[in-house]
Amino acid sequence: DFFGKVEYTNVQMNKGFYFSKVVKSSRNKKYMKNSKKVEKIPEVNKIYVKWIKEYCESKGIEFILYSTPSPVNWNMAKHNGIEKFAKELEVEYIDMNLMQDEIAIDWEKDSRDKGDHLNYSGSLKTTKFLSEYLNNKNLPNHSDDEAYKSWDKYYKEYIDSVNEKK
Repeated sequence: DFFGKVEYTNVQMNKGFYFSKVVKSSRNKKYMKNSKKVEKIPEVNKIYVKWIKEYCESKGIEFILYSTPSPVNWNMAKHNGIEKFAKELEVEYIDMNLMQDEIAIDWEKDSRDKGDHLNYSGSLKTTKFLSEYLNNKNLPNHSDDEAYKSWDKYYKEYIDSVNEKK
């Protein structure tokens, strides 16, 4: 329902992350082959992304587009489409599919479903890369901010959960 009042009552410890240590390798390691093709982004998707960007800007938040590694769902034509859209929006675009050596993605070990999604090992690598990247932007530190205390609670629960699954 896009028209009712939003009630922010559903809070998830994993913030949308699906924890899995399952390893199902991908054989498609060279999926980012050079191409001049540009995949078209549906207009409705562009509208929503523009709204999100505008909302971020209204709150003083820098809006960045990024893609995580996925041989099943990604290719150079999609990259080219997002890159073109990012230029139209005048925003930064980070495509981790082009940074596999830098991030050290190993498709023999870092996927839970043959390259559709990353498993825990792959997610650690991409999270480390993205957090280091964002740390270079000198973002404000909210660790002592009362408004962000729930993140501390959920982080502790997440770490406890990960340790239980080891």
